[in-house]
Amino acid sequence: MYGQSHTVYRLALHLTDEQQVYYRPGEQRQAAARAEGHDTQLTAWFKLNQSNLNARAHLYINLSEYYVFNKQSNTWTRRQRHRQIVTRMYSASPRNAEKFHLSMLLLHVPGSTSFDDLKTVGGEELPTFKDACVRLQLLEDDNELQMALSETAVYQMPRQFFTCLQ
Repeated sequence: MYGQSHTVYRLALHLTDEQQVYYRPGEQRQAAARAEGHDTQLTAWFKLNQSNLNARAHLYINLSEYYVFNKQSNTWTRRQRHRQIVTRMYSASPRNAEKFHLSMLLLHVPGSTSFDDLKTVGGEELPTFKDACVRLQLLEDDNELQMALSETAVYQMPRQFFTCLQ
């Protein structure tokens, strides 16, 4: 461990039933069947929040400071030892609007128990993640996206800028 200062955790980001599934050629059906019963870090976070009221205080992005994801059982368990941790959530392109807005909600809404719960604001379930972001005032309007792209154009090289648009 010499020379290492922080552990880096990457958190899954996906829409309902759109998690990544890895498979070998010819084994697609078996892989899909295996994935059907397994939780991702995100769906396991929802389940943790359903069963543990203390966990609801934490944002998804901060969860790995207090809990560790067990890959064998696909569950979050309370962390026993303190570690220096850097947590990153996989990014979402603004072109994939629902996934992009889901990531915004995950960065600001603690303790959600499902995808539908993330879209619920003031007791009303909204049709899209974008609508929930607007209702929570995380976005004012579509000009937010234009401003983000303008800022990216200033700080990114052309190749990086076009990569973030894809």
